[in-house]
Amino acid sequence: MPRFVPLGDSMIEIIRAAKLVGLVADVQGLVGAVDAAVAGGSGRYADAAHKHPALIATGAGLAGFTGTAPGPLVVQKDGTLSRWAGLDLTSSAQGPQPIARIGMFYGGGGSLIAFGTSNSYGLGITNQAMTIDPSGKVGIGPTAPADFLHLQSSSPWIRSDDTSGSGKAWRIGSGLIALGDFGIYNQTDGLSVIDLTPTGDFHLVQPSAALRFQDASGTPNKYLRAAGGTFELFDSAFSALLWQVDNGGNVVIPQASATLQLSDASATPHKYLRAQSGALQVLNSAASQVLAAVDESGRLSLPQSAGAVAIGAAASGAGLQVGASGAVIPAIFVQAATPTEIDGALWFQG
Repeated sequence: MPRFVPLGDSMIEIIRAAKLVGLVADVQGLVGAVDAAVAGGSGRYADAAHKHPALIATGAGLAGFTGTAPGPLVVQKDGTLSRWAGLDLTSSAQGPQPIARIGMFYGGGGSLIAFGTSNSYGLGITNQAMTIDPSGKVGIGPTAPADFLHLQSSSPWIRSDDTSGSGKAWRIGSGLIALGDFGIYNQTDGLSVIDLTPTGDFHLVQPSAALRFQDASGTPNKYLRAAGGTFELFDSAFSALLWQVDNGGNVVIPQASATLQLSDASATPHKYLRAQSGALQVLNSAASQVLAAVDESGRLSLPQSAGAVAIGAAASGAGLQVGASGAVIPAIFVQAATPTEIDGALWFQG
């Protein structure tokens, strides 16, 4: 992509103004009297410093261009390809040395517009600050933009300030939070918010930050966050902690009535697990009946009248069933301090 520099004394510039006292200024000088001065020489761009302009407009301006009835100023180059035409801007303190430039590059693939600026007046124009290529791509920094907006510098960040009410100022860009990463930064409060690494790792930087999940209706469903060495899930109001996982992989469901649903491949709920009243409980598929409970001492209880324990076979009725038929009990060992009654008939002395 060409750089923004006027080329050679073969580059003829014709400056036309719609209301330049009705006349035309060409490379040989001004025809007619207007508020302008004619520079010496051929009136061509002889070098990058533009020391031989065809027309210099003084502070009073050109009639019809900066006056009460402005008209267009046309800068026209010859038909040679790969050449620049432009408008230089300077200050009386700098003499003819341009310190800003708006230029058009006339190329075979289309026209290019560039804007030049200076950060050192003694050196003239030092930066091709912005470029618009023939397809409309805008480059701030690069002279050949690769996308419709292409930023390139050691700090290629975009800043957005909301001046309404309690609005914030935000910055986004590459390397904003960590070198090589893409970041989002709360400029108003001085907070790093989001850091995205080149490998796709997504980091919510602030300790109390949460990730919100919501359905298509826009209603927030749940929040996730990392806090205190645990991974936590909150309710839709972000007020009740539903479960957490610590660094050891232990899962805690802190809500008293919370249950763990176990389903088969058909997604039909089969059973629920929950911790309540000091016991681990198994509930039916409707979560309405406690089928079994194990307390802190390891005691198993089957509170339902149809509850059964089967050994060596699937349960077919209530009570204790041992063996394939569920009717034969080969051996039972009972140890108790007092006589124990089984089925109202058998007694065992401990």
